[in-house]
Parts: sequence; structure tokens; C-alpha cells
Amino acid sequence: INQQSLPHNLILLQNTTATPNNADVSQFGKILYIVGATTSNYQSTGISSGASDSGLWGPINAGVYMLVCGILGHAESGMWAVLVASSNVSTPYATIS
Repeated sequence: INQQSLPHNLILLQNTTATPNNADVSQFGKILYIVGATTSNYQSTGISSGASDSGLWGPINAGVYMLVCGILGHAESGMWAVLVASSNVSTPYATIS
């Protein structure tokens, strides 16, 4: 659920940088999946205020990924998190629902 006044989306990104360093998230990694937009409009389209969307990813290979908002400049301004996928983890650090 988007509880903010601005639209937002969520992108699973196979990143190539430690932190977002470009307003367009496709410039610092490969887009694997998008919730709330499409590959052609993720820079400007997202879930409206008060609306919700959901998605299911998987399986994904072991590695380091980012969850980012794809709206231009949002990830660069702090709307991102690192996701580590590993076959060595038996209990998740956090479960998000």
C-alpha cells in the first residue's frame, strides 16, 4: 500500500553498484521484475496514493540485489534496500508481508 502522496513502484534490480548513482535505475543494474509499473513507464508511473499492488518473485539465484523505487530520482534519494539471496541461509533475517 502506498501511504505517500507521490506515486511509487518497486523494482527488483540485479545491481552493479553499491548505492544508486543515477536517476534512472536501469543505469546501475538489470531490471528483473517490476510491481506498479512496466518496463516502458517505470520512470514516471507507480502505485497511486492509497492504492496497493503485489508481486511474487522467484526463484532468484544467489547474489546481491536491490529493491528500488524506479520513479526518476527516488532510488537516488534513498528509496532502496539491499537484498541478499543465499542458499546458505536456513532462517531468513526478515520476513516481509
